[in-house]
Amino acid sequence: MSMLTEPYGVLTNLEIGSMTSPAKKTVVRLRDLRPFLRQRDLIVKNAEADRIIYWYYECSQLTESGQLNFGITTITPGIIGEEYHFTRGHYHTNPNAGEVYLTTKGEGILLTQSTDGKTKEINLRPGSTAYISPGWAHRAVNTGDEDFVYFYSYPANAGHDYSLVEKDGFKKVVVRRKGMPTVIAVK
Repeated sequence: MSMLTEPYGVLTNLEIGSMTSPAKKTVVRLRDLRPFLRQRDLIVKNAEADRIIYWYYECSQLTESGQLNFGITTITPGIIGEEYHFTRGHYHTNPNAGEVYLTTKGEGILLTQSTDGKTKEINLRPGSTAYISPGWAHRAVNTGDEDFVYFYSYPANAGHDYSLVEKDGFKKVVVRRKGMPTVIAVK
């Protein structure tokens, strides 16, 4: 028997990246990203480990076919070692689940990679919409000097697999070279 979610609305601030209830807020700090860094041995002082890298608000539905989760993510500007601030990145456990991002503020790069090793980078700025195909891992990176904010939506039954990204990392990362964001291959 299927339970239907009743329609509802939330207020979304596309400038600062916030949503009203029933959205749940999650904050990700530098210490949470340590397993996802290219330079995992980077020495981070205790106070620095508390630095907020990004947060997101999400409205989650029942995990059944036809339902959509949606939310808004804000990535703060900055560098960790030589990498620009980024989200952990993940594959969806449902191989048929895609995702959509709509950039509302700032500049960034969406790193994507397929399970067979193909990679693609998508430049994002306000008004840019990115489609992430099923089977592709994705990570957003803030390459600007202000908060990078985007709205997203994906199937509620998509699931998230962070373990593959934690174990193998992304094949490409965005680093600062000569003061500019540069995508490099990871060896």
